Amino acid sequence: MQGWRIQIPRRMLVAVTAQRLLVVTVSWTLLNKCDNGELNSDTVADACRSNCTIAACGDGVHDAGEECDEGADNNDAGDCRVDCSLPPSVPPVVKSVARAGANPSTFHTLSWVIIFDQGVDGIDMGDFVVVVTGALANATVTSVTGSGSEHTVSVYVESGNGTVALQLHANATIVGSSGLTVDPSATLFWPAYEVDVVTVAPTVVSLTPEAYIEDPYSTLSSGPIPVLFTLSEPVTGVNVTSFGATCPTAVGMEVTSVASRDGGVGVQWEVQVGGNWEALTATRLEHIFAVTVDGSGGITDLAGNSLTPYSTAAYIVVDFVPPSVKSITVAGGSANSGFVVWTVKFSEGAFGVTADLFTLGTKGEEGEDVVGARSHRGAQKHFGVRRQCRRH
Repeated sequence: MQGWRIQIPRRMLVAVTAQRLLVVTVSWTLLNKCDNGELNSDTVADACRSNCTIAACGDGVHDAGEECDEGADNNDAGDCRVDCSLPPSVPPVVKSVARAGANPSTFHTLSWVIIFDQGVDGIDMGDFVVVVTGALANATVTSVTGSGSEHTVSVYVESGNGTVALQLHANATIVGSSGLTVDPSATLFWPAYEVDVVTVAPTVVSLTPEAYIEDPYSTLSSGPIPVLFTLSEPVTGVNVTSFGATCPTAVGMEVTSVASRDGGVGVQWEVQVGGNWEALTATRLEHIFAVTVDGSGGITDLAGNSLTPYSTAAYIVVDFVPPSVKSITVAGGSANSGFVVWTVKFSEGAFGVTADLFTLGTKGEEGEDVVGARSHRGAQKHFGVRRQCRRH
């Protein structure tokens, strides 16, 4: 024990032998690590922490011997590694590349999982080039997903046969956690796909109005009406001339705009149908619009295959006819029961019908009130009347 200094709190009962004294002191040290009382701090470098543990990597304080410390955010792919060291001041390089699927035999999206030696940022589709051999048509990068050091790059291939590989673009702008830009020349072998793809023309999956989802016959006060156009694969050439909008009871309605709904991938499009809604409202009629796809409008997939003709129209019902009361009949109760129910039938489904919209015409009675209304089959409502007293 030469050279040791052991301090024993008075509250501890310690045997007099040196052997037992050593055992007790070591146990107390292991349990408490350190304790400097009011000097304990969770923010001061190298201080004893408030939970009586010594300063260490991962406590979120930059202590002596550490290059950095972000606590729970320490990450080998981040700005501070798990051992509290900074990332190397070297450009990021591709550490590994793996195919994410098997060789395709029909039109297919090919994907590669790419892992860098450090976290990267600013990565997008323009940072990659597709290398093909054989007779392959229009192999194009369609998406880049992921975060940190791992990302997945997808390429769409439509038709032909040959091989498809992926490489970093010579002018890639990917920036690593070191703050330096990727070195495209310092890459590994990128595994290729062997592709034998049959030619498949794009098809329309659906043409669906997005108005009146809850009630197809509710009144429209303004336009335009959105219609979702979904295809089997990415396409180009979609514009207002690709569609038609007809209505036998109205004029001036047309497709006013077309825009991508999937960030430019080309599978989903929003078609807007608009026109003179003020004039339509004044007609007090119900109008049915037919939105159609013009197959000759120049819509093609990335391989140049033209859209398969699609003859099914999307129908949009715009109802400007106000509802009317068709009949009011007694549905239940009796004059002696103190409660009578009437059924009110409207010309169509009606909303916002409440008891306070109705009044009673009585004769020889007093105190009757409309006490409630409930929906029954949309256009039919039930109302109850409770008799509170009788005139004598």
